[in-house]
Amino acid sequence: RDIGASRYERMFAILVDDAAADDQPALGRIGLPGFIERGGTYGTQAFYGWFNYGDIAWADGYCSLHYDWPLVMLLGFLRSGDPRFFARGHAMAQHRRDIDQDHGRPGTHKLSGGQFYQKGHWHGNYYFPTPSHTWLGGPIIHWLMTGDEGSLEAARLGRDFLARQRLETWDGDWGARIPGWTADNFLWLWWAFGDPKDLSRAEAILANFERLETEKYGARGFIINEQYKPRSE
Repeated sequence: RDIGASRYERMFAILVDDAAADDQPALGRIGLPGFIERGGTYGTQAFYGWFNYGDIAWADGYCSLHYDWPLVMLLGFLRSGDPRFFARGHAMAQHRRDIDQDHGRPGTHKLSGGQFYQKGHWHGNYYFPTPSHTWLGGPIIHWLMTGDEGSLEAARLGRDFLARQRLETWDGDWGARIPGWTADNFLWLWWAFGDPKDLSRAEAILANFERLETEKYGARGFIINEQYKPRSE
């Protein structure tokens, strides 16, 4: 069997099954369930209680479901039918909806509706919401699977937040994940709701990226982040 495919399946399996993890000499086999029971990287974090349940604790606090954990878990359920994926993904989607969503500002404020940045011991207090750390696939899939109106609202507020950032005029600074994740989010929105404006936004963001990549960096497949020291692609 292809080694890459086998490893991919194990990476999914360890999200719900400790036995699928590699055997570490000092730790044994720890998947996500064992990591939660252990209390995070150093065994000092609380995963339970209304404020923490559903998030992932790590070395610097809580990840605020960085890289769309709800989507990963719910897709794991859809591809496998294993209810353990749904149980964890459902809890994560609720945390994303209620705790990681910026609900605290009027709807027209630039940051309203964004997803809080990862890190911080109070779920996103490390940094304000930013397009590079906002994901809408999870709320959208959760709404489609459950009819949860809160997840639908989170997706719509997230769309408004991203539209206000005007990333079709992105200047190339601070990393290509900023327009990359945003274009991906607009494609999720277009797929779910069918609004041609979302598709047009994704296309404009990608066209701007292509323009910068061609005009400034010779169409070599990258854009250099001039703000990082040293500079990075």
